[in-house]
Amino acid sequence: MDRRKCAWPNSGQLHCPLKQVGIASAARTTPDQALGAETEAFSDSGPFRRIAGRTAVDQAVAQVAELIWSGQLRSGERMPAERSLSERLGISRPTLREAVHRLEHAGLIAVSLGRAGARVQSDLVPLQLLDEMPHINRSDISGLLEARRALEPRIAQLAALHGTTEDFDHLLRLVVKQRQAPPDWDLHCQLDTRFHLAIARATHSPTAYALMRELQRRLAVARTYFLRSPQDPKLLADIHEATGRAIESRDMHRIESEMSSHLGWLERVWERESGMPRLRSMPNFLTPLAEPSLSGRRSRGRASSR
Repeated sequence: MDRRKCAWPNSGQLHCPLKQVGIASAARTTPDQALGAETEAFSDSGPFRRIAGRTAVDQAVAQVAELIWSGQLRSGERMPAERSLSERLGISRPTLREAVHRLEHAGLIAVSLGRAGARVQSDLVPLQLLDEMPHINRSDISGLLEARRALEPRIAQLAALHGTTEDFDHLLRLVVKQRQAPPDWDLHCQLDTRFHLAIARATHSPTAYALMRELQRRLAVARTYFLRSPQDPKLLADIHEATGRAIESRDMHRIESEMSSHLGWLERVWERESGMPRLRSMPNFLTPLAEPSLSGRRSRGRASSR
């Protein structure tokens, strides 16, 4: 089974590199339920989950919106036909039509006449359409940025270790899309999210993807409410290209160095916008591997010069 993409009946190609990790909110699931959702990533059921609890329309809207937000449904791609999609979601066709109407009203999809499914029209997803986004306080931001330091470099290294040429090409195609995108900072923030989720998918680990997904959901909320000043999209694309090239090289020290620069960029933005330094000093185990080796060489150099 090809785990990198799957095709639906009566539809175009729907890209789902990990057969889509479940998007149920971790706050509402037990560990066993969460594990069950993650193992579905390697099933033949495709990226759509059957709906239970809550309002079926709301859940259908949230699920499709997150597939677009995460880059697993892309602008220009066609969704499954109505009958097929309603069966996969486990909802009635009238319920699906109401969900599709809401998504169309939000500008995410375009519905055409005939039997073909709706087509994804926009990459920019309003966060209020997503399923129960986490609550973030201003005081949480420093801890969130610190958590990135602990998690994202390791995920990038796992991506280098287990990723395929197709995974690496996808990362660099996302950079090209960034460079070609209009100068809408909200859009570039969501393209940034897609880039980081694509790194996690390249690990071919549902658990790594789930951890990255939760981190990116929290970052999306932080950007919406606390990091509103537009930045330079070209600079962000340059940072992503350097990161993608490092992962493609499979050079672990290079990845460590580029990820440190990558994560440091948003940390500096936060310090500049908030007027606050990091609330806690950076522990040694979160500093780049390259820095201790450089400091060691400096120390040896000073010793030899005596």
